[in-house]
Amino acid sequence: MRLFAPPPPFFTHACGRSISPTQCPLLQVLEEESEYESAVARISSMDYVSTEYAIVSGVKQGVILARNPDGVAHTQTLGESNYEERDDCE
Repeated sequence: MRLFAPPPPFFTHACGRSISPTQCPLLQVLEEESEYESAVARISSMDYVSTEYAIVSGVKQGVILARNPDGVAHTQTLGESNYEERDDCE
């Protein structure tokens, strides 16, 4: 069962050039993985060349991965408290 619609074979990037999923590892993960947990695990272990945020969501689940070239710097999971988060915002 796919959790999302697969991207078209080529799409136009914001800069106006065509990109295929093989040129963008994140798109490749979304095209190949059908389960939320395996997609998050694969995105967490990918190599990055710079700082990036990956926001991944599923049905009643979600995670924000703050990535740097060395790995995952911080993870915020939907429904879990964050020690840096204010607790008076409810």
